[in-house]
Amino acid sequence: MNKFLLSPLFFLFLCCWGCSPRYTPPQYEQPKRRLAPASPNQTPDMVDLNRTGWSSGKNIIVLDPGHGGDDYGTNSNGNPKFYEKYLNLSTTLIVKAFLEQKGYTVRLTRTNDTFIPLDERAEFANRLGAQLFVSIHYNSAPSKDAEGLEVFYYLDKENATRTEESKRLAKCALEQIIHQTGVKSRGVKQANFAVIRKTDMPAILIEGGFLTNEKEMEKIKTSAYQKQLAQGITHGITDYLARAPLLKK
Repeated sequence: MNKFLLSPLFFLFLCCWGCSPRYTPPQYEQPKRRLAPASPNQTPDMVDLNRTGWSSGKNIIVLDPGHGGDDYGTNSNGNPKFYEKYLNLSTTLIVKAFLEQKGYTVRLTRTNDTFIPLDERAEFANRLGAQLFVSIHYNSAPSKDAEGLEVFYYLDKENATRTEESKRLAKCALEQIIHQTGVKSRGVKQANFAVIRKTDMPAILIEGGFLTNEKEMEKIKTSAYQKQLAQGITHGITDYLARAPLLKK
């Protein structure tokens, strides 16, 4: 035993082992961002605004994919489950691409699976001086038979012009979405959602269908339906901007 410990081969093994790096379990690679957010509640677009500022927002449309991060929103009843936060983001990214093809400048309140507080979403649009704000969601209900699409705006008692413009934007969006998708219309409605209440510009919140309706969910989960919905939203925005004078601050 002592001879083995003093053998040249074993001595060489000890030296090599002592000099070699210890094994470290692999780490998950973090997603690369265009700019590292300054805080957990900031998206790359928000960081760009903080660092460089945007002097004019008159041609900017802000899109808001609802929920995100720990806030999953609603979900489908079946298995596998589909969660609203993912559907909101995927649909919003399609809308962004369609709008940019038409020459609009688009900013998102979130670009990945991050939760952004509602106040910060509205403040982001306000600081930009954005032209329009559109929040994109999907719906749920206790009744599995609830179906269709609805668009909400806020009754701003201190700014009648913004209320009227928001309502007209909602009508344009609903009309074009129904035309593109053929889904049941649940109409344009008033609501007190924070993101459309605290924004300064015309603002709407779209509920693109019910995840709790099995038949409707079969459509919503497809890229084809999301593209139809995105086309409807895009046409609604362009229709509104073509037919209505811009809201003057």
